[in-house]
Amino acid sequence: MKLPRISEVGVNGKKVLVRAPFDVPLVGVKITDDSRIKSALPTIKYLLDNDAAIVLISKLGRPEGQRVKGLSLAPVAKHLSKLLGKKVIFCNEAIGPKAEKAKKSLKKGEVLLLENLRFYKGEEENDANFAKNLAAYCALFVFEDFPNAKNNHAGITGLSKLLPTYAGLNFADEVEHLTNFFEKPAKPLVAIVGGAKISTKIDVLKGLINKVDVLILGGGMANTALAAEGYDIGKSLYEENYLDVAEEIGRLCEDAGVELLLPDDVMVAKRVRARTRAVQKAVDEVNKNEIIVDIGPRSVAKFSEPLKFAGTIFWNGPVGIAEYKNFSLGTKAIAKIISGAKSKSIIGGGDTVAALSDGDYHFDFVSTGGGATLELVAGEKLPAVEMFRDQPLTNN
Repeated sequence: MKLPRISEVGVNGKKVLVRAPFDVPLVGVKITDDSRIKSALPTIKYLLDNDAAIVLISKLGRPEGQRVKGLSLAPVAKHLSKLLGKKVIFCNEAIGPKAEKAKKSLKKGEVLLLENLRFYKGEEENDANFAKNLAAYCALFVFEDFPNAKNNHAGITGLSKLLPTYAGLNFADEVEHLTNFFEKPAKPLVAIVGGAKISTKIDVLKGLINKVDVLILGGGMANTALAAEGYDIGKSLYEENYLDVAEEIGRLCEDAGVELLLPDDVMVAKRVRARTRAVQKAVDEVNKNEIIVDIGPRSVAKFSEPLKFAGTIFWNGPVGIAEYKNFSLGTKAIAKIISGAKSKSIIGGGDTVAALSDGDYHFDFVSTGGGATLELVAGEKLPAVEMFRDQPLTNN
């Protein structure tokens, strides 16, 4: 799918509102992974090079309409200033008198970042007045936040109804690359899906089953599938209310002739802490007081077989609690196998990318999205993509 890019319209002297992917991991005020911020740099630099005034908006975390000190975008403004080599003005409001004054006085070549949109209930409620206040004083809207493309919110689809809307350079690349990549993928197509919950990925998994030849499950999702098969997974993260869904996924794979692979062995620990050592166990040996934290070496070897002979590999979500170094070995082993494979490979998911940030891996395409990447690949419609189909102002 080809999207109208911001580079296709004149922006000189215009105030351009940019929805940016600044939902980054923070420890205190320190940003631990800035890959999403960097993905927006080509669009921001293009606008600066063409004498636009830039108003940036984004969300961070899930404050649910409340002002949460630890979720302010102020650290992002500071970090972005370093990346751009110029001051980024920060306003601690997204709407209101301070935000209006800051936007009104913004000059070409200047960059303004407004406060976290999720501090306001109007964002998730897709409130028209909230969107109108965000759009004030701006001439164009640029969407450059692929990780949030799946949300029908005021700062996304609401703005597209008020301003001529264009795709950011990275967003357009992601959508076009992902849709083209899976139009006629080289076979066999192997998908690895990790992460915590099967409940949030039911429709996506069903959509993937219609596309893939092999489906590999890891992380908490695999735990739920193992529990559905009758294994005792101790104190591991799983969704007790979705065992029937896990069973259904298994049946659908069987009916479609898709090979479904689950771990044979796992790494377990009695607590999830940074320095805790994990122990290898077969999936039928997990004790009631143990937690599955990663896949084991036998599972890595099992998963490696289809990966070595795949024509196309799609990977979304780590296969263990990969934010802890000791529990990220399975995820890194899978990454190494994919890097050495001759197949086309694409990975997505902030947690996956973060887990691999300290290694040297090769993938054909790395998506900034998590759930959005998975949904697009599975054939789901994303509101931020669909809004371009319905955008009467795009060519103005």
